[in-house]
Amino acid sequence: MMIAIVTGASSGIGEQILRLLVREQTSQVAVHYDQIWVIARNRDRLEGLRRELGPDLLTVFALDLSDPNSFDVISSALSGENPSVGLLVNCAGIGRIGRFIHQSPGDQRAMVALNCSAAAQLCSLCLPFMRISKRNPDAPDAPRIINIASSAGFLPQPGFATYAASKAFLIHFSRALSAELIHTDIRCTVVCPGPVSTDFLVHATGKPSASFSGIKRLFVARADKLAEKSIRAARKGKAMLVYGFSQKALHVAAKILPTRWMMFFATRLSGSD
Repeated sequence: MMIAIVTGASSGIGEQILRLLVREQTSQVAVHYDQIWVIARNRDRLEGLRRELGPDLLTVFALDLSDPNSFDVISSALSGENPSVGLLVNCAGIGRIGRFIHQSPGDQRAMVALNCSAAAQLCSLCLPFMRISKRNPDAPDAPRIINIASSAGFLPQPGFATYAASKAFLIHFSRALSAELIHTDIRCTVVCPGPVSTDFLVHATGKPSASFSGIKRLFVARADKLAEKSIRAARKGKAMLVYGFSQKALHVAAKILPTRWMMFFATRLSGSD
């Protein structure tokens, strides 16, 4: 049995990747999965997606991945079903905007647990079920890992300290894992978008009406387009996808300009000074 696993599947980028995978199941050229395991905290939303997209295709796991006990459930399911994991998408994440000193210890722990530990632990759980081999890594059904990071991880960001640091971890972890897997047919792709048209900002600020303003509004990406690019990059075996011209420029600037300059510009742009 071939499966795909998508975390953070109840909304945002994760939901759009899920919808894309479901649409592809009717295509003659796409990779076909016997089941898609969807993971998120919101059971009602996941069950609604299962009814809408495919009761026989989607398997729901209503889990909070910041809780270590969640991984016992996933591990048991993998051991019990013994599937071939064709795709793992680590999309679950959380962010909080504001000065570090003003944020709760619980929020800090949740960001590290979900953005860092959960992604690494899911990779650890799933890799033994990816049937590692040395056959053609460009084969359409070769196993793939997609880790959704952020361009926030390119540099330290005052006012976004823990989130940016957690995404830097995910970028470096993914690049290292990709290098370790180079002699197998498995590929790991880390995706680094800028602002995306999801509810992320609402949750990050705690304000129901929050939206990107000023110059940032010009760089907001569509979640469905990002999903398409992410799947395409993974199937091509790319180690990293920096999405959008502005984010590519930021990536280059972060490499060549002094960090203190970049932090100054980031602080002024975010209004966190």
